[in-house]
Amino acid sequence: MNDTLQVFFSAEGWDDLSDWPRPLAYALAAMVCALLGTSRNLALRTSPRIHQLWLGLCPLYLLIAASSLVRGDVLWVQWARKLFREQHLYEQRRLFQLAALLTLVLLAWAAWQQCLRMQSHTTCHVSVLRNMILTGAGGTLSLYLLRYVSFHHTDLALNAILLGHSVASWVEYASLGLAALGTGLQLLRSYGHV
Repeated sequence: MNDTLQVFFSAEGWDDLSDWPRPLAYALAAMVCALLGTSRNLALRTSPRIHQLWLGLCPLYLLIAASSLVRGDVLWVQWARKLFREQHLYEQRRLFQLAALLTLVLLAWAAWQQCLRMQSHTTCHVSVLRNMILTGAGGTLSLYLLRYVSFHHTDLALNAILLGHSVASWVEYASLGLAALGTGLQLLRSYGHV
C-alpha cells in the first residue's frame, strides 16, 4: 500500500512531502481559531472584536493549509505561465505581476488605515494584543499572496537563504508565532492572569 501511495504521489508531483509542517501548522492554527472563536465561556471574558478576528482567521488558515498541502502557488504559477503563453502575453507577464503587486500594496495600505480607525475605539490592552494577532495574520497573508504573484524580485527575496532557511520560512513562522503569542496573551488576560 505504501509503495502504491508513493507511486501515486510521484506521478502527481507530490513526491517530496518534506514540507508537512506548514500545512499541519496552519491546520492547527485554524482549529485553535475556530475553538476560541466559538467558545461561549470565552465570549463572556473577551472582546467581540477578538472573537470576530479569530473566526475570520480560521478560514484564512484553512485556505493556506490546503494551498500548502497541494502546493497551490506552484500549480497557480504553472497554470498562469501556460495561459500567458497560449495568449501570447508571456513577454508582458512582468507588467501583470507588477500590477498585481501594486494592488496588494494598495490593499495592505487600505487595511492598515482601517485598523488605525478601528484602533481609536478600543482600549490600549485589547488593541495591543489585537495588533499582535493582526500583524501575525497580515505577515502570513502577505507572504501567501506574494507567492501567488510570483514576481521575480519578490521571489528572489523570499527564496534567499538566511541561517539555513529561506527568508519566506522565517517570515512565515515568525508571523504564525506572533499571532500565537498575541492569542496566548489574550487568553491569559481574559482569565485574569495578565
